[in-house]
Formats: sequence, structure tokens, C-alpha cells
Amino acid sequence: MLEDMAHNLLIHNQAQWLTPVQQAKYDSLIRHANYKNVPQWAYVFKHYPHIRGKMQKAWEASRSIYTKHAQKLQKQGKLFRPATRAPKTVNIVPKIEAWPDWQEQEQRLKHADLKPQIRIIYPEKFAVTLRPGETIKRKQTRDRLEAQFGQRVPLEIEPLVEMLKQSPYSKRITLDLQDYGTMQEATEIQARASLGNAEYEKQSRLGKKFLIYGASHYDPDSERVIFTVYCPGDQAANATVHEIHHLGLRIIRQLLPNTFKRIQHWYTKATSNGSDPSQSMDEMYAKAMSDEETARRSNLPRKIVQTGRRIFREQRSRGNIDRIIDKVGSQWFDPVFYSGY
Repeated sequence: MLEDMAHNLLIHNQAQWLTPVQQAKYDSLIRHANYKNVPQWAYVFKHYPHIRGKMQKAWEASRSIYTKHAQKLQKQGKLFRPATRAPKTVNIVPKIEAWPDWQEQEQRLKHADLKPQIRIIYPEKFAVTLRPGETIKRKQTRDRLEAQFGQRVPLEIEPLVEMLKQSPYSKRITLDLQDYGTMQEATEIQARASLGNAEYEKQSRLGKKFLIYGASHYDPDSERVIFTVYCPGDQAANATVHEIHHLGLRIIRQLLPNTFKRIQHWYTKATSNGSDPSQSMDEMYAKAMSDEETARRSNLPRKIVQTGRRIFREQRSRGNIDRIIDKVGSQWFDPVFYSGY
């Protein structure tokens, strides 16, 4: 909160604390921090020590602004007392000393983790407002409340997200969590591509609705692979695994061409032996790996399964991460992932 205010003061203050040259470099560093998904001010603090004095000035000014604002709210009767029902004689208006001073903030900035990391987008509906005296009882509600502050994801997909965080590819991944209630119905083309014509016709006769539980694509604007998952819900974990392995197949193509050829051979053999050829290789592989990750056996050869799992569990990449993901992004819709050849 204070950091956001200090940032705005630094770039919009009429006193023009930053020169045009400093402003340009500051903006560039902020963009790089967003790209890497690391703390903005810590990144600027490390890479632009010449403006630390001006950062301190903005920080102290923001402390003063928030203190005066709290005092104003109290006068207007809009500053509520804590849930502990403190006596009226207790002064609950924060003094300026309540906000961290620059020395404390400086230590935080020095020791901030600047390793690029996965970006997680939480839906607004995850927020939970508690009424006076209300307690958090349900696991689901607790998860949503914590997710509101970016502290954790729903329990259904927590192990998968932890795996992604440790993956060398995490810095180029965004996990977009959508509320279960906003799930959309798939078009006929989407459903046929995912299930194959035979399965689609079978489920259509049963009157089943075809819902989109997850999606993945490469976003050229953020230069990240985006996994969209509708959760919470029973299908959240399966959908997350499924989308992860769409990316995994494309990484295998870049890093392990021989393994990719074996996957093509597996797909050709499967469609020759009765699997629906209208289902893409991309979908068939992701479905098989999803089965494997959720304790169901597939007909994928064991070595391919082991390689598919290892891609995201290795602590180090076998190649340049940015080069690999850039290549993956440019070839995301390559026909080979759909036809198998």
C-alpha cells in the first residue's frame, strides 16, 4: 500500500523528483520487473542505486499522507474499531511511527527475492467479506479469503502450482484462475477437437453440455504461456494438469526431437488401432498425461510418461528458457500438434 503510493508520488509529483532521463530508466525497470513478476521497487532499488535518495523521499511522504488520511477518517467517523471491541478510550488512529520507516523498508528491498516467478491471477469472487462476529468455517471459504491476498491457491491445485513454481519455466507462465461460475460452454468445433468426433457424438446423444474447464495459449503481449483454469471445483486439478502438458508437449518438441517423434509414432499407432483420428495429437497426449498424473494408467509408453513429468520437475532447463518459450510461442498452433505429422 505504502509502496504503491510512493511509486505514484515518484512519477507524478509536481515537484518532478525524477529528471526525464531518470523517469525513462525508472519506467523501463518497472516494466522489466513486471515482465519477470518480481517486486517492482526492490528491482529498481537494486538496479538503479542513483535514485535511492528520491525513493526515500517518496516513501516518507507517503507515510505522512496515510497518517493524515487516517486522522481525517476518524474525524468523519469512518474509521472502525477492531473486532476485539477496544474501549472508546483506546486511540486506534495510527501514528506516523506505525508505518515502516525508510530504514525498515530499505532492509526489505535489499533482501527481496528477485528470482523471476510464476504470475497468478485471482478472480474477484475469491474475496470474502466477513460480518462482525462471523468466523471462517468452511475450507472453501478459507481458501478464497487467503487467495484474495495472494497467499495461496485453492487446495485442489496447490501441489501442481508448487511444482510449477519450482520449474525453470515458471518465469514465463501465468496461471489465470477463473471463478467456477463463469465457466463457458464449448462450441461444437472446440468440443470435437478436444474429444474427437466419435466421443462428441456419443455424449451429444446423451444430452451432455460441453463445458470448458481450462485453456492454454501463448500471449505475445506478456510473452508468457497462460493457463486458464476454472476453479474451485472437482475438475480443477485435472484441468490444470491437462493444460500444463499442452505446454510440455511443445517443450519436448524443442528440446527432445527424438522423444517427440516417438509421441508422433504413438499417436499414429493409437489412431490406427481404434482411437479417434479426429482427436488431435495435442489433446490425446495431454489427456494421457493427465490420466497418469491422477493415478490412472494410459497407453503412453513409460519412457514418454517419465520424460513428460521430468520436463516440469527438473530444477534446471536443458536449454535457454527464453529461447525455448519464444520458439514455443511462435509455433503454438503448428499443424503438427493437431495432425501428428
